[in-house]
Amino acid sequence: MASPNRFEISEQTHGANFAMYNFHSHSWYEIFYLQSGQCTFYIQDKTYLMKKGDIAVIPPDILHKTAYLAEVNKRLCIEFSANYIQPVISMFGNETLDSRLFTVLHNSTENTAFLDSLILNMINEYKQRDYISPAFLNVYFQEFILRLMRGSIPLDGRTIDFNNSSNTMQLAVDYINENFQSRLTLSDIAERFHLNPSYFSKRFKTVIGTGFKEYINNLRITKSEKMLLETNKNITEIAFECGFENSNYYGDSFKQKNGVSPTEYRKLKGNIK
Repeated sequence: MASPNRFEISEQTHGANFAMYNFHSHSWYEIFYLQSGQCTFYIQDKTYLMKKGDIAVIPPDILHKTAYLAEVNKRLCIEFSANYIQPVISMFGNETLDSRLFTVLHNSTENTAFLDSLILNMINEYKQRDYISPAFLNVYFQEFILRLMRGSIPLDGRTIDFNNSSNTMQLAVDYINENFQSRLTLSDIAERFHLNPSYFSKRFKTVIGTGFKEYINNLRITKSEKMLLETNKNITEIAFECGFENSNYYGDSFKQKNGVSPTEYRKLKGNIK
C-alpha cells in the first residue's frame, strides 16, 4: 500500500558481541526498544548502557550505533515520519521533547508492561493492514509516546572518549545531511573545515565508521527510497534530485545496496507507478 507516511516495525535478535560498527543516521524518527539483553548505545557524542526495558528515541539525522553485550539480545525498532509525532510536538513543544523524550530512557517494570501491551497492539494492526489499521496505529502510537513521557526516566550517558576532531566530523555529517543534493567532494568538505583532505578522509572513517563516498552514497540512496514510495517522479528525476550525476550510476548503487533496482523496489513496496 503506497503511503506518504512512514511507519515500520521490525524485531531482531542478536547474540553476544554483535556490534554495528558504523555510525548511521536516517531522515525519519526511530524508537529503539531493548526487549531483552544488554547493549551499549552510542548516539552523537555520548554512550549509554541499556538494559531490558530501556528505550532510545532518535530524531532524524542523528548519528547512532549499537553493540550488544548479553548472550541473547532482542530489540524492536519503530521507524516513523514526522506526522506521527507532530501532535505531541504541538502540545508540548520541541524544547520539552528534546529534554524529556529525545534521549535514552529507563522504564519501570510497571511502565514496561503498559508499553509492551501497546506494542503488541501496534504489531497486530501493522500486520493486519485493513482500512482502519492506520487510525488504530496512530492512536496506539500517541499513547505509547505519552506513556514514555510520563513514566520514563532519562538515563545518564557519558561522553565518548574520542579526540576533539569527532565534533568536527559531526559538523561535517550535519553539513552533508543538509546538502546531499549538491555536488559534494572530499576536498571541498575538508577545506570547509580547514583540514587536510587525507587526514579528513581517515578521521571521517574512524569516527563515522564508513568512508566519505560510501556515506554520501548511502545517504542519497536512503533519501531516494523515500521519494520512490512517496512521489510519482521518474527514476532519472529522483536520481538528480538526490545528488547523483547520472541515473545509471544511481541504479547500480541502489541495486548494490538493496539487491533490486529502483523500479523493482518501488513495485515491491507497493507504489502504484
